[in-house]
Amino acid sequence: MQDRVSLLIVLSTLRLHKEITRPNKQEIVNYTLSEFINNISEETIEGSFNQLIGKGIINCVDDIFEVHLGVRHIYVEILQYDDTNENLDETIAILDKRIKDIEKLD
Repeated sequence: MQDRVSLLIVLSTLRLHKEITRPNKQEIVNYTLSEFINNISEETIEGSFNQLIGKGIINCVDDIFEVHLGVRHIYVEILQYDDTNENLDETIAILDKRIKDIEKLD
């Protein structure tokens, strides 16, 4: 569950980058809860943020969040034209693979 929540937070951040150039944490949390899952604890969300920041997948400066360039690149190149909740599992799988590839490089 924690891993899926983390991936949904990454996806939320990527989607918000299209609407809000640099979203803050509350905007990301609100989007994740309204679009994907509404029954997760604050501890789960906080744990996911900490995990993503610790791994360098999400960068946070002054409560402004940006996704690692390697993940953002794959999102723009592959998913921007077909990023709907209908193919959410496929989108999540692609992001998961990309994140694992980035983690291997570090």
